[in-house]
Order: sequence, then C-alpha cells, then structure tokens
Amino acid sequence: MVRRQVINTFFTLFLFLVCLAGTVAASASEPLQQAPAYVVQKDGFTAKIPQVLARDTRYAKGADRINSALRVLADEACQAYESNPIRAGFSRTITGEITYSSPKILSLLIYDSVYYKDAAHPLTGVAGYTFRLPAGKRVDWQQLVREEDRQFMTLPALNRQMRLQIMTGRFQTYADFQGLTELPAVFYVDEQGKIVFLFQQYAVGPYAAGFCPFHTGRQIRY
Repeated sequence: MVRRQVINTFFTLFLFLVCLAGTVAASASEPLQQAPAYVVQKDGFTAKIPQVLARDTRYAKGADRINSALRVLADEACQAYESNPIRAGFSRTITGEITYSSPKILSLLIYDSVYYKDAAHPLTGVAGYTFRLPAGKRVDWQQLVREEDRQFMTLPALNRQMRLQIMTGRFQTYADFQGLTELPAVFYVDEQGKIVFLFQQYAVGPYAAGFCPFHTGRQIRY
C-alpha cells in the first residue's frame, strides 16, 4: 500500500515536471503571444491593430513599446480622418497581421484601405513593422541581413534576381518595367524567417497584381 502511494506520488511529480518543462520551452520559443487587437471605430473609420502580450517578464517593456507605437499609428490615422473635410465621401480601414515571431524578432504588416463612394475599387497601401526583441525597437531590413548575404542585397544584385523571377513568372510587373532605381523600403519577415519586399499597388505592376511580394530567399541574421 505504502509502495503504491510512493509510486503515485513520484508519477504525479513527474507529470508536473513534464508540464512545467513544456511551459518553459513554449515561453522561451515564443516570448510574445498575440493579444486582442486595438480597435478604433468612428463613423467611416475602422482600425484593428495587432497587439502582443509578453509571456516572459524580460519582454514586458518591449511589448509595451511595440503596442504603444501601433496604437499611436491607429489614433493618428483616426485623427487625420476626422479632420478631413470630405470624410463623408469615403471610408478608411486599417488592419494588420503578425508575419513572424521569435525570441529576437517580431514582424508584422499594416494594411491601409481607403474607399471613395462609387469608386471601382479602394486605394490601398501597406507598411511593414519589424522589431528587435526584447527591447521592442524597430529595425530596417539592412540590420537583419547576414554578412555573407550582403553581396546579394545590393541594388544591382536585387535587380538581377528580380529579372530572373519575372522570367519565371514568380514576380509580376508592368511589361515595360526596367528594374528598381533605389533599394526597396517596405519589407517583412515571412514565417520561414526570410526577408520579403513589398511594393505598393501600381508601383511596379498593375492593380490586379496586388502588393507584388519579392521574395529574396535570404534568412535574417537573428
């Protein structure tokens, strides 16, 4: 009887330790989790902006910094809409999605859509926001490039890669597109941890082509 109780006690302790280890591992691999979106809704304006919650106390200040920056974005957009004298003639919607999350990097996209009454389609825009963790400071794509990949991320190298993707149908542009004249600005990190550039509609291709993602295939350094 006593032996059975001892065995049961050890078994219960073992299960507890397994669960604890799993929780710690999950926290280490995903220190930030998605929280309820920050929502602003007034008349014809709607914003639903991603927010994050720190699962690790070391990431708490960084999460607050990220959330604050994204909330300011939504609030300022709402103020701009309300101050527009012709706002009754159009609506504006801002949404977002997290594209990559790791212990060192959080990347997301913010979509902005303006629809004018009786227009054929909305006017849309996209912006990328990538943050270094745990501090929660925004970084540009140059800061994420590995040293061995820098030679492939110059303007001539990107144009060569883009021409190859155009020839194979992986990148859609206007028929008379001659290549980039400056380095891309809008980017995000995809689920595989690779840098992807985005171009606004009409910038390099027709509206139907969307935001024209250009996959560099280059892994981020973190």
